[in-house]
Amino acid sequence: MWRGPVLRTDALFAVSLSSSDGENQNDHLHPAGPAAPCFFSTPCRKNGPNGERIMLESEYIGVAGAAGIWHAWAEAANAFRGRSASAVRIGNTQHREMTMIQRWGQKFPNRRSRRLRHVFFASVIFAFTPGRAHPQVLRWIDAKSLAIEGKGWADTKRYYDRLPRQAEGVVRQPVWDLSHDSAGMLIHFASDTPELQVRWTLTSAFLAAPNMSASGMSGLDLYVRFDGGWHWLAAVRPGASREGNAGVLFENIPVERREFLLYLPLCNGIESLQLGIPESRKLEPVVRSGEPLVFYGTSIVQGGCVMRPGMAYPAILGRRLDRAIINLGFSGNGRAEPEMASFLAELDPAAYVLDCLPNLGGNDVKRLEVFVNILRQRHPATPIFLVENLEYPDGIIIPARKMSYEKANQTLHEIYTRLSRTDGNLHYFPGRNLIGTDGEATVDGVHPTDLGAMRMADQMEPALRQALAD
Repeated sequence: MWRGPVLRTDALFAVSLSSSDGENQNDHLHPAGPAAPCFFSTPCRKNGPNGERIMLESEYIGVAGAAGIWHAWAEAANAFRGRSASAVRIGNTQHREMTMIQRWGQKFPNRRSRRLRHVFFASVIFAFTPGRAHPQVLRWIDAKSLAIEGKGWADTKRYYDRLPRQAEGVVRQPVWDLSHDSAGMLIHFASDTPELQVRWTLTSAFLAAPNMSASGMSGLDLYVRFDGGWHWLAAVRPGASREGNAGVLFENIPVERREFLLYLPLCNGIESLQLGIPESRKLEPVVRSGEPLVFYGTSIVQGGCVMRPGMAYPAILGRRLDRAIINLGFSGNGRAEPEMASFLAELDPAAYVLDCLPNLGGNDVKRLEVFVNILRQRHPATPIFLVENLEYPDGIIIPARKMSYEKANQTLHEIYTRLSRTDGNLHYFPGRNLIGTDGEATVDGVHPTDLGAMRMADQMEPALRQALAD
């Protein structure tokens, strides 16, 4: 099989071939015989605006330096007989009125001379573009066979659910529905692979929201352990459907064993997830020691409205403290019900972080005192952190907005003051400066951007680190 240099066509080049009478062709660049210096790894699809054949992403064209040029010039005879390489199109630029080659060809008024130059120009590009010979055969691994972090209960109705099976019918229906979202969950693994691809199917067709992108709601996010910490590496987002999503996270990196975290969608669920690596490479689950951090609260805890799953503030703190985290944020439904406290008490965390105030109005804030007492019955010494409502940026000029969060914060502080007299492991995060004071850290006046989430992690990290060290 031919193994010369290749050109990968991901957002680069696509070739459309046609005859002078408009009949679609793809065979006149393929001389007979096994020694042909050019091959298509997969068939072209008739998806151009005029029915022409356009190379799909991740398809490959193999050529070999001068041999590729020789072959293209040999095919020039076909051009003078009425068949031509009609265009070299630049991928993802179909809005242009004419292609690069067509503009260049305007300098030559003779039709057949232009055809000849089209073929020559394309052959030069293909011949001297480095790449790999052909796609490697991948081994696909079901993520269920690997180590999943962020799942608090083993017995769940669906594998990637965040609440246990017995919570159905006990918690309110909106909470149960939101528990199917995979916020905070990640696949922790090590591999020596030079390439990693993913395939995933989501539980909901609602892939994005007006204030949150599909990459955060329904995408996957990859980090690698590097230089003593965790470093972002790649992210993929879904297409137009909940099904059949696929992406390349990386390829052609040096072969060595590395440790990875693959974050799952924040506001959508996973029905199936597979990781693809070359057949000859290894991929092993990694199980972290130590208790996790448990975060309970609202959409802000769940991850609204950051751009990537790894940018939710609990995820950021998990990487900084090198701890597994369990994200029990429920958009619009972090209401501190006692039944939720009972389920949280079943866990055995290193610390609890309760960030509920944006979903608690008026006297509902007082529920948190009952919530804390339920946790204390099972965990008398576990650190518990109460988080004030962040200060909404528009509160500086809208009195009603400011009063809403100030009143809630005041009530929470009263609860903290009362309980902390006998509870030395109860801690408090003030809302002031949680996201800064410049008004630049939210998407919509409530939900943090990536900047806001980073600032929240900055404010919380020192106290959490100290509590975990004690």
